[in-house]
Amino acid sequence: MTNAHVEVPLSTVPMTDQNGMVTEVWHSYFSGLGNVVNSIGGPEVAALLAGSGGGGGGSTSALKSALAGLEVLQAMGEGAATGPAGNTGELQFNKDGAFGGDAKLLWDKLNGVLEVLGGMQHKEVRITYTDSPYTVLSTDNVIYCDTDEGDIEVDLPAGTTGRHQKIINAGSSGNDVTVDPNGTELVLQDESFTLYDGENIDIHYNATEGWY
Repeated sequence: MTNAHVEVPLSTVPMTDQNGMVTEVWHSYFSGLGNVVNSIGGPEVAALLAGSGGGGGGSTSALKSALAGLEVLQAMGEGAATGPAGNTGELQFNKDGAFGGDAKLLWDKLNGVLEVLGGMQHKEVRITYTDSPYTVLSTDNVIYCDTDEGDIEVDLPAGTTGRHQKIINAGSSGNDVTVDPNGTELVLQDESFTLYDGENIDIHYNATEGWY
């Protein structure tokens, strides 16, 4: 009498034993995955998948870390092993599914400066009297206030160092825009600032000085 070979679905086999260690079946499975990952340039992940312990393989925490690393590699694709493109200092971006770099987008690590050559587009928003009082969103860079129907109040958010804000009174009917900073913060050394027809304010925030 011969023993028949019966294949058991992997999903029915416990992943870890009573000690929290990866069982032999799953250890073999992830070791195989480790070989695949290693072949595309991920030896560290491969080592985790293979398990750092003896006998039954790695711990559950190591396995979770390995799976997270594998997902990152899969998301990045095999091209991830080729490294960044372009020259030193050029920021990386997705260029037709691969890493790309450009001399117009640079990061000066020594001085902590981002260089953008060619200009940047800021998000603009237009508001009217019916939107007043309007609380500035973190994504609002330039705000056009159409005051032709009435005065508008613009409430600044709590200032964060380096934040830039431009507010424009785009009306022509003699109505005002009142710019109010958050809490006890000041704008141009005052508790509020008024814009008349055609005027604008272009301010930056400093933690010590407030909005200027």
